[in-house]
Amino acid sequence: MVIITSKPASVSNQNPFTFGFDCREICSFECFVRQQGIIPAYSRCNSNRYTASKLQNEKTYVFYVRGTDDVGNQGNPDSYTWTVDLQPPVTSNMASQTVDCKSDLSPSTLGKPSVSDNEGSNTILTHQDLPASSCSFQRKWTATDQAVNSASKI
Repeated sequence: MVIITSKPASVSNQNPFTFGFDCREICSFECFVRQQGIIPAYSRCNSNRYTASKLQNEKTYVFYVRGTDDVGNQGNPDSYTWTVDLQPPVTSNMASQTVDCKSDLSPSTLGKPSVSDNEGSNTILTHQDLPASSCSFQRKWTATDQAVNSASKI
């Protein structure tokens, strides 16, 4: 029986990615990576690692691996499905504002930019206030998506 021991996150910005796998007994491996929906066509893996490369953005892939023991018994394959996301989220522009230095400067009062992402709405929005002259500052917004792609805007 083969088990996958190293794999990317279910939505990942890693390209290429090296899978790790192992057998409970001595065995040889056959592997296959293709876009989801294509029937596996296995080829021999030279070790217990396989690098998936030339992965395309916004595509879902399946990695398959199976083992054959030293007397020719072939085990059930193990597989893993993941989506490649190489595109950072997009953050809207915010208009400059003039406020009193003693005002509530929290994002809930001053507003937040809107964020969109090609892989859904699972983004994290953070901010950092960058001091400027006298009582002014610039607010730097950073949006990070599920695949850990990020984009910043002041």
